[in-house]
Amino acid sequence: MNYFHFKGKRRLAQHWQRRILYKYGCDIEPGVKIHSSCIFPHPVGITLGKNVVIDENVKIHQNVTIGSSPLKSGKELMPKIEKNVTIFAGAVIAGDLTISQGAIIGANAVVSRDIQEKSTVVAAKPTILT
Repeated sequence: MNYFHFKGKRRLAQHWQRRILYKYGCDIEPGVKIHSSCIFPHPVGITLGKNVVIDENVKIHQNVTIGSSPLKSGKELMPKIEKNVTIFAGAVIAGDLTISQGAIIGANAVVSRDIQEKSTVVAAKPTILT
């Protein structure tokens, strides 16, 4: 898909994007830069926005969304995932941010700012007000 995208053959890139979506249930936009060592143990439900950069030895589990957050200027600024990062099921990473080397993003975590090297981010327990 990316081969065709970067060669200017947009229709073929879209064709392969649709085939991946139907076969695996994941939506990976043409233009995503994914290192060949990236692992998708369960690719169902993964969504990667255009121009996301994923470095080597990254593991992404099911139902993860990585993309832009809406901006007033209309630009879409995408995340950069560095080496040896693990992203667990249901996580959302949105905006112009960097997930630094060795970070772990826990299940259902929502990340909207930069994460330092070898940090762990987890979802907070929701509080129910009565």
